[in-house]
Amino acid sequence: MCAMYVIVNPIAGRGYGARAAPEIERILNGLGVAFDLTLTARAGEAVDLARRAVLDGYDTIVAAGGDGTYQEVINGMLQAADDGEVGTLGVLPVGSGCDFSYAVGIPPTLEEACARLVDGQARPIDLGRVTVDVPLAGDAPTRYFDNTVGI
Repeated sequence: MCAMYVIVNPIAGRGYGARAAPEIERILNGLGVAFDLTLTARAGEAVDLARRAVLDGYDTIVAAGGDGTYQEVINGMLQAADDGEVGTLGVLPVGSGCDFSYAVGIPPTLEEACARLVDGQARPIDLGRVTVDVPLAGDAPTRYFDNTVGI
């Protein structure tokens, strides 16, 4: 079992995510990190991948993308947590909107951000939860968010 699962959004940053994936692999291999890396193939897939990674026992789930990717990964991790401990979220800023990574002090370069994954300290973050009650739609969907929510 690898300790780290990296989820890359290939269309983040107008395609920079896809170009950054081999570089992320190179850097993490150079740092001696045990990891698995996968690229998403569709919108919303990072939710499923993150949920599965938590259930499979990965210690750290890394979202490589922008704010949308981070939010999907957070939602997948929390779906798997079932009100329990969720593990550690890592972020690599490769999207066009990386406000969350900036707010929590993640360096903007891949080299520095990957090094932070290895050498940084985990810290708790606040999350928000929104439940949308739509009449006649069945279950009210609940979504979690980190730094922004749009309605």
